[in-house]
Amino acid sequence: MKKLVRLAFIFVLLASSSCNKATFGTDSLQAISHGNTKVFSDGQLKIPIRFVQLIEDSRCPPEVYCFHMGRAVARVQIDGMVTHLGLQTTDYPSSIEYQGRTIHLMDVMYKQGKPFGTQHNAYLIIKVE
Repeated sequence: MKKLVRLAFIFVLLASSSCNKATFGTDSLQAISHGNTKVFSDGQLKIPIRFVQLIEDSRCPPEVYCFHMGRAVARVQIDGMVTHLGLQTTDYPSSIEYQGRTIHLMDVMYKQGKPFGTQHNAYLIIKVE
């Protein structure tokens, strides 16, 4: 059941990632695949976010048990400014403030059935508040 819910979640995110526009809000998680840009907007402010590079993903692949959690780090471009966002690391923040908004890296996921840890199969789950 948990796997079915995750697959449904991935499907919804990938379907929404085909559109390059998103709105700000606490409930708006958006997927950005490698090399693509998503423009977040509240009607007045527009923030383009591009997934430039997957620097590292040493987290455990799905259905593998690990004794160390690992981390993920991605290079993103926010309105022309290049920065790094990370998960489970103290070296890079998981969120950044930009023009009065907070941009959060919520997860790094991979296309269903594709190799874990490969940049071209990765997509970022981003939330802008």
